[in-house]
Amino acid sequence: AALSLAAAGTAQADLAPDLEEQVRRGPNSAQAVRVIIQYTHPQADGRGLLRAFGGEVLQEHPLINGFTATIPQKALRGLS
Repeated sequence: AALSLAAAGTAQADLAPDLEEQVRRGPNSAQAVRVIIQYTHPQADGRGLLRAFGGEVLQEHPLINGFTATIPQKALRGLS
């Protein structure tokens, strides 16, 4: 599943369709979800925001300007 952030700290993000459906079915689930977060602006960095929502960076992906992370499913709406 993927999550694209327009810029760090912004409220504009896109969830992949499968992730959108998963969140719709369980909006209050505390289950950790593994996602790839990719920024649309190279200077964006949402690692602090991710941690504030209980997430953790697992692996950096500099070639796609993003990283793999885990985050509680219920926190995905807060990032999107």
